[in-house]
Amino acid sequence: MDKAPLSPLEGCVWPTSHG
Repeated sequence: MDKAPLSPLEGCVWPTSHG
């Protein structure tokens, strides 16, 4: 989790480790 999203909801949208 290098780049933490602004909101937990965006975590699903943002291209995180989950892809």
